[in-house]
Amino acid sequence: MYLYNIFFFLFAETVIFAELRFSAERHLSSIRQLTFGGQNAEGYFSFDGNWLTFQAAGISEYGTSCDQVFLFILN
Repeated sequence: MYLYNIFFFLFAETVIFAELRFSAERHLSSIRQLTFGGQNAEGYFSFDGNWLTFQAAGISEYGTSCDQVFLFILN
């Protein structure tokens, strides 16, 4: 499955927008950072490409010390 509206997410403390975009990249566009910080973070696209789920933990970022699963609607 090829997703045209791919959102790229980073789990980092601070990222400058220019650093999210690589000038030679041909496949990714509409890059947007969804999270800032946290630990044990990973994400998955749904089979139909309409949803993104990710898990993360962090007291200051998410208010929890254990992993939580978040759902993000792409369309």
